Amino acid sequence: KDKPPEMDAFHSKPNNDISLEKMLRLSHLSDNVRVHISKVYAVLASTLLCCAFGAYAQIVFRIGGQTQFLPFIASIGILLWLGLESDKTNYVKRISLVSLFGFFQGLTIGPLIGLAITVDSSIVVTAALTTATVFTCFSLSALLSSGKRSYLYLGGMLSSGLSVMLLLSLLQFIFPSISGAVFSINLYGGLILFLGYILYDTQVMVIKAEAGDPDFVWHSLELFLDFIAVFVRILIILMRNSKKN
Repeated sequence: KDKPPEMDAFHSKPNNDISLEKMLRLSHLSDNVRVHISKVYAVLASTLLCCAFGAYAQIVFRIGGQTQFLPFIASIGILLWLGLESDKTNYVKRISLVSLFGFFQGLTIGPLIGLAITVDSSIVVTAALTTATVFTCFSLSALLSSGKRSYLYLGGMLSSGLSVMLLLSLLQFIFPSISGAVFSINLYGGLILFLGYILYDTQVMVIKAEAGDPDFVWHSLELFLDFIAVFVRILIILMRNSKKN
């Protein structure tokens, strides 16, 4: 006898659960790619920790001063060093440089975090948790995407958006009256832009790993920059809302 439709639906559920479990384990990716991804996020976590330590050092001990100029220049120097480094397999050196970059980034955003603490100490925690949650969701969306290249189309739009933001930033020096509007565009538009970069950079990381690119350090650095860009903008938005209240 034929089984009732209800019985067929009942017996089909375990297969759906197994498929979901396989997706969460990233089983649609090769073993080498999964190992690469685990290294990327391990370095990302350590870099974020160094960044937090740098922010703490700036707030408590005033390392780097209040101008942010010297830590910013040091960050740019390390970024160029990493990009121009010929030996991409010296991971101890490269991870050390990325950790140092994270520390200097912490010094750079330290004054902003200190200002947020004076407004409301809970803002920093809220911004950090919100950023971590959003970053995890967007990154997982890119990793679990059934189409491995489904977010690559964002590359052109994101580059164009970034160019527009840079152009607006230059125009505000010529026309100071538009500085308020430019700031709001860079704040909210930049938040949307870097959320898109999380999707894009995560998927590019996977594709490069599949193509044999072993530089997990540089891939973690790209995601770190996305994370910090989102965190800073969420922090500023929360500060502005807190002052209005």
